[in-house]
Amino acid sequence: LVWNLFLAWIPYLFSTGSALLNRLFQRQWWLLIPPAGLWLIFFPNSAYILTDFLHLEERAYVPMWYDILLLASFAWTGIFLMVASLRTMQWLVKSFLGWIMSWLFVGGALALGGLGIYLGRFERWNSWDLLFHPRRIFADIFIRLVNPFENLRFFGFTILITAFLAVCYLMFISFRQLEETEK
Repeated sequence: LVWNLFLAWIPYLFSTGSALLNRLFQRQWWLLIPPAGLWLIFFPNSAYILTDFLHLEERAYVPMWYDILLLASFAWTGIFLMVASLRTMQWLVKSFLGWIMSWLFVGGALALGGLGIYLGRFERWNSWDLLFHPRRIFADIFIRLVNPFENLRFFGFTILITAFLAVCYLMFISFRQLEETEK
């Protein structure tokens, strides 16, 4: 759990670094490509902790409620980091490409996040594998895409986790927007 929480902070740090670069070197969008690319590669790690609930089981001397609360607090932190980093990246995209493109970016990032979570949980790929073994990962994805009826778990999980992440994102930002309208 601690390792997964550490990995959840990485996209947040890349998004913060991207915002800082943008502030220091305004309107020089090409400087944002490396940290934004790394942000996207590590983005699924922020919500990956949700899938650790699969490991819940009764253990001697440890009450189940303790494990549930521990996992929930780590997962909540990961979701919050996901929302914060995605919100920062959406703001950057909006500042360069406009409102519509920023929302298309959000949808794409959430879908790739859902895909990344599937690949991490079930295929055991790590984010850094995309840097070292991209062909193998894309081949893994391609096989599932061309054989959809043999890979229902792939599609079902990716779609459901993407929808869940979208609901979390929209819920968090709607609270923020509600706060801003009440001021």
